[in-house]
Order: sequence, then structure tokens, then C-alpha cells
Amino acid sequence: MRAVSLVPAWGKAGCRRPAGRNSLAVIPSSLGSRPLERLCRCSAVQACSSVITQYRYYTLIASIFCFEYETFDACSRSAGPFSPICAGTLLMARQKARLKDIAAKTGYGTNTVSLALRGSTRISAAARDLIRKAALELDYVPNNIAKSLVSRRSNTVGLILHEITNPILTSAAKEIQLALASRGYGVLFATSNGSFDEELHAIEMFRSRMVDGLLIYPLVHSRLDHLRRLREQNFPVVLLVGVQDSGIDVVGIDEFVGAHDATRHLVDQGHRRIGALVMLQYGTSQKHDGYVAALEAAGLPVDPQIIGSCLNHSIEGGIQTMDSIMHGPDPPTAVFCSSDILALGALRWARIHRRTVPAELAIIGFDDIESASHAVTPLSTINNNVDELARRSVARLLELIDAEGGLPPPRTSLLHGDLVVRESSATDAAAGSTATPTIDTRSS
Repeated sequence: MRAVSLVPAWGKAGCRRPAGRNSLAVIPSSLGSRPLERLCRCSAVQACSSVITQYRYYTLIASIFCFEYETFDACSRSAGPFSPICAGTLLMARQKARLKDIAAKTGYGTNTVSLALRGSTRISAAARDLIRKAALELDYVPNNIAKSLVSRRSNTVGLILHEITNPILTSAAKEIQLALASRGYGVLFATSNGSFDEELHAIEMFRSRMVDGLLIYPLVHSRLDHLRRLREQNFPVVLLVGVQDSGIDVVGIDEFVGAHDATRHLVDQGHRRIGALVMLQYGTSQKHDGYVAALEAAGLPVDPQIIGSCLNHSIEGGIQTMDSIMHGPDPPTAVFCSSDILALGALRWARIHRRTVPAELAIIGFDDIESASHAVTPLSTINNNVDELARRSVARLLELIDAEGGLPPPRTSLLHGDLVVRESSATDAAAGSTATPTIDTRSS
């Protein structure tokens, strides 16, 4: 790999960033400098190209901000000058080996080479071995994009998480990847990082790479029109959150029931003043609603003064929100936390303020991440049954991908999590017990 590094100079005189998306364009050097003129409209790039072509290389023109590919035509429509100084770096990579290169090396035709590389028994074992050896020597890599254009299948699925640092989401991603791999599918990952615009961008990126379907943890549960439009276009989508009546296929945890079970457990332990740490800014109110329903069913008051809305999903966020609900005149004796991360913050708050858990303050979380069972005081929680979630969501998505003549009506499948009782909320006699999970399947 050869490289010529150039200093970025966005905003300098006569140099504007192109109007199109940041891109990485690949132009065969055999086409000469005319495509470069159309792409960059810059004599300096033409000069670089003339040097590169002497070595029979491809020319790659990379924006210093780029992460994705665009077609040449899209790049050529970029407005304004685009100099090599703006481009960042010019990379020269050797032309990839093709079937005809293997054919030339072995003396066989390209059809024979193609069949041999696919393991066809129509080709003799000796010929297959010779062709495979030549392919290895030439570092041949099959062009799966070209195959997908013919078959209209890429055998890849897009997976979007809304928070890459959330242990329960990364655990789900791992199990989904394993489930898809067992069915012959690859996975492209993206995260919205708390940004709705990034979610839209990730979906657009996946569509441009011809993924066969999409699994997604949407950022805002009440903002799903963009996903409904995909389904209307017969593009397979499965939501991985427990929303109902969305008009989209859903495989998720019933967060309402899980929060109800967790709060009911605190009621059964004798608590009558039960607070909560929740996150409501993204329209995810199911856990809050389950908590409220459990209190009302027990005839207990719902006091907004001891319901803390966390703005930051972190242990520190849990500590700060605990401060706001525990320093009132009548603080709670127990707290339901909508995630184990927030519950770990509540545990830390209790240690800082010398509150004994669970004697003075009972705490229960949600998700059953690995660190929940290994905390100084092991956390009671709701186990999300990630393995089952992965299996069912992958199965449903592949059903949609294989559907002929349009997608079937959307289906909502909600998995009820397990109540896991540990030392943070119960006596030693009760700790370690679990409730039996149930599955609720409904059509939306």
C-alpha cells in the first residue's frame, strides 16, 4: 500500500466541502483523468492521478470525514471545488484479482473457474484444487455485491442499537449475530448514540449496502413513521422493543409486566413507600407505567416527588437522581430502577450515605446484566431472556425475508422476563428465587 498524505484545509479560500454526503469514491485508473475531472474539478488531482496510473493502481479519493461509499455519479454531482488538499489522503491499492485472472493463470475458462470455486462436482477434483490454489496465490476475493445484484439477496442483515455502551444491548447483539450466523447470514452493526438523525443515517447506509432486512432498537418508541414506511415498501423490519400497535413486527420484552413484577415484589416485602428511577425522555414509558400500575393495584399512593427521571443513563446518573428523591421529607424505603445501570447507581448512593441495603433501602433493577449478580450487594432484577429474544427475532425476520408476494401482517411477540430475587431487596430466605417466564404473542 502506497500513500500520499495531504493536509486538510476546509474553509480556506476557494475550497468548500462538497454538498453531497462525505464519501469514499473508487475510480479505476484505467479510465484516465476524465472521471477525476468530473469528480473533483481540480487540476492537482489530475496530476496525482497521472502519477498513480503509471503504476496501474486504482485511485481512491477519500474525505477525511468519510465512512461510507457512494456511487461515482452521486459524487460527481458535488457542488463546488474539491481539491486534494480538502480530500485528506490519496491511497493507491492494487487492482483486485478477477475470475479472468485465475482463468489466465490456470488455462481454464471463467465459467469453469467459477464452478470450481463454488465447489461444483461437475469440475474434477484435480482441476478444483489447481484453481483454488491459483485463487489463493492471487488473493482472490469473491464479489458478493455482484452476486447480490443477480440473486437480489446479500445474506446480510442490519442491526441498529441506540446505545453501544449498554451491556444488555451488546449482549443481545452478540446472541443475534450468533443466531444469524447459524442460518448463513452476516450482520452489519450501527448505533444511533442517542441521536434520531444518526438512526436515520444508519438505515440509509444499510439500504445502500443492500441488506436483506433490519433489526432495530429504535431510539424513540413513539417515533416510528420512518420504519413504517420501510415496511410499506416491503422491506423486512423487526423492532426489538416491547411496543404494541406499532404496525411493525415486534419481538421484545414486555417492559410493563416486568416493571409491574419488580414493583410488586417490593410491595410483597412489606414496603409502602416505593420510589423509582426511570428514563422518560425517549417516549419509553412502559416501565414507568408498570411501576404505577403495581402501586395502584396494591392501593398505594403514586408520589411524583419520589419518581426520578434520569437524563443520563449511567451509574453517575443513578447517583444524582437518587439524591433528588431521597432528600425529601418522606423518602422511600425501596426503589425500582428501570435498568441495572441505574440500580448500581442507587447502590452506590446508599453506600456513600451509609444506608444499609436492604434493611434501610431495598433496590431492584431491570435487565440482569453480568455485574448485577457481582455487585457488593447482589442486585434483584428482571432477566430479559436475551437468548430467547435473539432466537425469536431472527426467526421472524427471516420469515419476512423469505415471504413471497408481499409481507404478511405484522405480529407482536412479547417475552415476559424472569424476576430474579437477590440480596438487594429480600432476606436470605427469599434471595435466589426466580419467577417462570411466559410468552405473549399478539397480532397488531
